[in-house]
Amino acid sequence: MIAQDKRPAWQPQPASPAQFQLISDMAKERGVDITKRFDRPETREQASTIIEWLKSVKRPAEAPSQPSTPQYADVAPVEEGKKAKAWHYALRDEVDGTVRFYRVKRGRKPGFWFIDVQASDEYYSVRNPGRKESILKAISQDARAALALYGQELGACGRCGRTLTSEYRQLGIGPVCIDK
Repeated sequence: MIAQDKRPAWQPQPASPAQFQLISDMAKERGVDITKRFDRPETREQASTIIEWLKSVKRPAEAPSQPSTPQYADVAPVEEGKKAKAWHYALRDEVDGTVRFYRVKRGRKPGFWFIDVQASDEYYSVRNPGRKESILKAISQDARAALALYGQELGACGRCGRTLTSEYRQLGIGPVCIDK
């Protein structure tokens, strides 16, 4: 059974603990000291006024993250004015020695990358941001070695996918693509 308020109808209701908590949370979130602007609300109406004012206050903008494009520029190089092309790399797992194959393509937005794991003729997207970052870091440590490992293991160009002859297989990139 809910307790009835015994106050006369003309007497305002006091502010609720939930309103006090909401005001406190919103003020912290927005970095506002409401004690400089308002007295402690005594009624629900006063608390509602403060809450409405806090809703109108903008939250502080987060510091923009630094785009990671320059850090990984050598992973999927793009010439000015040309569409980004996917590059293929292979990485050897340090723990068990297995080789994994990846297709990497730079997105339109700075710092955005598309990474797919190659399994036979199929590609599966890597969606976990932490895993994407670790793959990009591993490739960027020595992009040429990762490209060469792809060519050595699969015998295909890391840029266009064509079959490589023995002399270019060690480089991981074919004679046409190496000149681009």
